[in-house]
Amino acid sequence: MTKIKLIAIDLDGTLLNDETQVPQANIAAIEQVIKQGYRIVICTGRTLQGAKRFIEQLNIEAGQEEYTIFQNGALTYRLPEYECIQVFTLNAKAKQAGLAFVRKHQLELVAFDTEHFYVVDNPEPTHLVKDDAETLAMDMVFVSEEEFLANDRINKLTFIAPEAKLDQAQAAGIASLEEYGNPVRSQPWLIELLPQAVNKGVALKALAAKLGFEASEVMAIGDQLNDYEMLEWAEHSVAMGQAVEPIQKLARYQTKSNNEAGVAYALANFIN
Repeated sequence: MTKIKLIAIDLDGTLLNDETQVPQANIAAIEQVIKQGYRIVICTGRTLQGAKRFIEQLNIEAGQEEYTIFQNGALTYRLPEYECIQVFTLNAKAKQAGLAFVRKHQLELVAFDTEHFYVVDNPEPTHLVKDDAETLAMDMVFVSEEEFLANDRINKLTFIAPEAKLDQAQAAGIASLEEYGNPVRSQPWLIELLPQAVNKGVALKALAAKLGFEASEVMAIGDQLNDYEMLEWAEHSVAMGQAVEPIQKLARYQTKSNNEAGVAYALANFIN
């Protein structure tokens, strides 16, 4: 078996437990593999602002020059300076398609660039939007549709609604977005639209190439559909114990759940 050299780890539902905490066992396991020379990359759908406090608990920068992938592959940063080395943005047609999708299905729209959480044409957002802003440690910035469409730095859209309503929107019209970007259901209450051909797998593959690693030298650990391409590309794929069924079917290994420090278990049992 080819020796694993790079380990990619999702945050929510993977490194973090259901209380949105990093179990101490996971912290200790990551510190140990860093000391052994393994490279660690956090791959998350979160923004930098929403993930930084967890990354800093891991002391990743104590190892070699390390990187983190944010917003499901739209952004890659170099640590410890958090220097953005790769960014993908949505084009005008993708933003217009996203706006049409929101109007048709009466969803809430949030747009992101590297620094902002834009609430689009929605002066009274629901608790779902407010809670997401709090989770990501970002202030809500209210913008009009015109201001949103004029912003050429947008790298991700999120469509937000209660789960049942989002199920209906996804079944009825998500295919209409695929011509313009990469839609992914990353949470029961949230669909994301990324730039075309952008996902965690694409970003991880590019980063691995930069570091000189092949897929056979990469382990990836995740739980949700936005982790699919990352686990599909990495030869050593690990599904969390509570992962959704497609991830469990895809993965080479299955570890314990996120509430049982499944990352620590994977690092102790599946790396060589």
